[in-house]
Amino acid sequence: MDKIQIAKQIVFDVIDKLNDDDDNTIKIDKSENSLLIGYLESLQVINLMTETEELMCDKLGFMGSLSENEAILSSDGPLKSVKTLIEYIVSIT
Repeated sequence: MDKIQIAKQIVFDVIDKLNDDDDNTIKIDKSENSLLIGYLESLQVINLMTETEELMCDKLGFMGSLSENEAILSSDGPLKSVKTLIEYIVSIT
């Protein structure tokens, strides 16, 4: 599997985990067009970042932090949508 497919699987696995959490009232569509920032609640964004980092470590050997990028939470940053998050993962691993 190439890096793009692995990144997509990581993000979709995280979406599944977030959607399975009964405390989350906002569910994320498993689509590259799904919006994240501005759509998710604050705790969901934190959980999204944490879970994504863990899977990036497990599947890609990435030992960094998504929050190291100051623009991560901007409205047009890497967490803008599922697609931009996938592209960001590919670019930093």
